[in-house]
Amino acid sequence: MDYKVLFAMASAAILLAGSCSSGAPFTVSASTEELDIAASTIDSVWVEPTTVKVLSATTDGKSFLVKGKVEEPVYGSVNLSVSSEGKSNRTMTIPLIIEKGDVHYSVFRSWRAKDTPLNDGINEMMLEYTDLFQKVRGTEDETSRMADYLEEFISVHRDDPSSIYALSLGDTYLGADKKLSLIDNLTPRIQQVKEVVTMKKDLETIAATSPGKKFVDFAVEYDGKTTSLSDYAGKGSPVLLDFWASWCGPCREETPYIVAAFKEFGPKGLTVLGIPTNDKPSDTLAAMEELGITYPQMMNAQMVGAGAYGVKYIPTLILIGGDGTILRRDFRGEEIRQALLELFPQ
Repeated sequence: MDYKVLFAMASAAILLAGSCSSGAPFTVSASTEELDIAASTIDSVWVEPTTVKVLSATTDGKSFLVKGKVEEPVYGSVNLSVSSEGKSNRTMTIPLIIEKGDVHYSVFRSWRAKDTPLNDGINEMMLEYTDLFQKVRGTEDETSRMADYLEEFISVHRDDPSSIYALSLGDTYLGADKKLSLIDNLTPRIQQVKEVVTMKKDLETIAATSPGKKFVDFAVEYDGKTTSLSDYAGKGSPVLLDFWASWCGPCREETPYIVAAFKEFGPKGLTVLGIPTNDKPSDTLAAMEELGITYPQMMNAQMVGAGAYGVKYIPTLILIGGDGTILRRDFRGEEIRQALLELFPQ
């Protein structure tokens, strides 16, 4: 294979071979076909974290090969700068466990790295996890069975980076408090991994804004005026927060349920408050007119509100009681009306 050596970005921390005598050798490789980007060209390759000793990162345009040494298994990524004719460069991030051996990568599996112990272990776990889901889906013990499986896997792998991927799967079945407890049970080495540090910070924010907690105030500025959540919440009337954006397809699909809820329960005392997230005010206003949204918005919220409530995906709904206590979060569709009927019985 006619590889050409590329000088990676500074963050790759490519070291000379003579300075990398310690550690176990590893390689990571894949082709554009395996990455399902057959029409694209790989322009450059770099590796994260920068603590990984990369000896070479090369590409012939249609495949890449990374060689290096690693002291112990690391949760990391190979990052590719990819271009296509008529399209600007984009970055493709390939998550994997960097460990001793030859790691191959393909998009055509659940966890896409294979052929080394921990990467193969994650693939096996994903097969078991999927099989269990098919068995318990829709049953009364779905949540407990799926949570138990993840908890056991994370506990067994508390000293290796496989646990990080399992934790990332737990949004549906593991609450913020449980995930924080599992993180606290990881070994100090794994707790210090960047992804875990970030995850813990986000989970602490979610835990602080979970049902039963008082709402967290935040303020945004738009058109020379400052608006705070406390202008609406904790004033005696329930408040339904809708984190959304004009560009978000699922948000648009959710909007009719929220509009209907406002029409039915607004006259009874419900306040609905939109939190346009990472959205241009002009786009927000255009979408409001198009979708028939008449309830107030905290215009130009950008990521301020999402950051205060640990919102990673939109749409996200949060219901705050009249006394300022958070009652529910992360519910959708028909659940909206059912939740409001508990506050406003027919």
